[in-house]
Amino acid sequence: MENKYMTIPELGNYLHISRKTAYKLIQLGRIPSFRISERKTLVKQSDVDKYVEKYAGK
Repeated sequence: MENKYMTIPELGNYLHISRKTAYKLIQLGRIPSFRISERKTLVKQSDVDKYVEKYAGK
C-alpha cells in the first residue's frame, strides 16, 4: 500500500477547513505531521482518514 502525503493547504481542501484550523488540529495532536523543511509540513492521508473516522459525527 502506497503512503500518500498532503500539504497543509491540501489537508484544508480535503477536510473543507481553513489552513488555520488545519494547523490547530496538528498543534492539538489530533493529526500527526512531519515537518520536512522550514516552510513545508506534510501529513499522511491515512492519518487524516483515521482522524475523520474517530471524530466524524461528534
